[in-house]
Amino acid sequence: MRDAVVSSFVPATAAAGVDMALYDKLLSSRDGLLFLRGSTRDDLSLCNPMMGECTFLPDAGFQACTYVLLTGYDLPASDGGSDGLAVRVLAVEGEDMVAGMTYQLFFATFGAAGAGAWGVVKRTLELNYYLKPRMDGSSEVICGGAVHWPVLSTTKWRFTSTVAIDVRTGRTWTMELPEQCQTTIFSYSARNEYSSLALATSRDDRLSAMVMSFIWAISSKCGSSSAVTGGPATCWTCCRIA
Repeated sequence: MRDAVVSSFVPATAAAGVDMALYDKLLSSRDGLLFLRGSTRDDLSLCNPMMGECTFLPDAGFQACTYVLLTGYDLPASDGGSDGLAVRVLAVEGEDMVAGMTYQLFFATFGAAGAGAWGVVKRTLELNYYLKPRMDGSSEVICGGAVHWPVLSTTKWRFTSTVAIDVRTGRTWTMELPEQCQTTIFSYSARNEYSSLALATSRDDRLSAMVMSFIWAISSKCGSSSAVTGGPATCWTCCRIA
């Protein structure tokens, strides 16, 4: 979803007559809000398409690779929970891990002009070149006011832990996964990598880890004929994920 074209979902014009068609890349979405970047713009936009309202904010203070949008519904009641107008934006650089993971938080109230600002740029040294978070747009989980990602060990080539950033305080921490959940990453093709590990939340909003089952079956749709039988070539194909 992060590379989706979204100009048809937001108002054509916003504050100061800005053409919203220029904000054509979806960075994140949450509770009906869209967080957008323009391919020809230097700033970012937070839009409520149902209300036809947009708020603009400067980009993060570093070259972020991932943005995560949170609202008051993601926060505990003691920290403004259930306030749908309370907005947090987490910007993260999780690819260049030689010097740790860089991140920055934006605090705002949606619709309040000028009421919002980026915090200081921080860096956690808990991760490095050998421990990298997976940030592919669908791997993060928001739980208890924090954003969690699975962490890949590049020496073992499997997910061994999780990393979290608390959007209220900016605190970061890692947690080792149970040995039964430390799954190996593998590839269906050169372009797509998969793991059977998925993070989730329980009914009472606790962080959970699921290990999925992959069911494979013989398929005759392999794109070529068999030199042995003369009929369609067969191969193993992943047909179901449980």
